[in-house]
Amino acid sequence: MGVGASKEVGNQVKVLCGKKVLIVTDAYLGKCDMTDDIKRLVEAAGATGVIYTGAEPNTTDKNVHDGLKVFKDN
Repeated sequence: MGVGASKEVGNQVKVLCGKKVLIVTDAYLGKCDMTDDIKRLVEAAGATGVIYTGAEPNTTDKNVHDGLKVFKDN
């Protein structure tokens, strides 16, 4: 957390021995370069990155089920 924390995602993927990472965000941030940057950092750490852009501020059951489907499909 904090300024620049997203730049640490690659290191965290390595520490956790991650193979696949589901990046959960909302539609607005999904269109920003930051989301693609995070995916690139995940992939540079040797994992596969998948982006789910269906999150909402007050998450609904539908958001969770849709995100779970993306997780299972990937």
